[in-house]
Amino acid sequence: EAAAAGRPLIASDVPGCREIAIHNETGLLVPPRNAAALADAMQTLASDSLLRRRLGERARELVCNQFTVERVNAQTLQIYRELLSE
Repeated sequence: EAAAAGRPLIASDVPGCREIAIHNETGLLVPPRNAAALADAMQTLASDSLLRRRLGERARELVCNQFTVERVNAQTLQIYRELLSE
């Protein structure tokens, strides 16, 4: 939702989050359970408006291009088909 709104992301560097939060492209990834790294990422974005803008714009582009309703629905239907055929 944040990416769709053109906001930069801060996320844990774990599967799933990496699909949208691409480090230094759409947001900042931090190691899981690392409060200091999370605080550093927050400070980085808070203090750099150009970085916030660039990451937010790229995040929106990614979501608009890769996560359309049609594409997500097609992927979901494919998963259901695979499960039903087992």
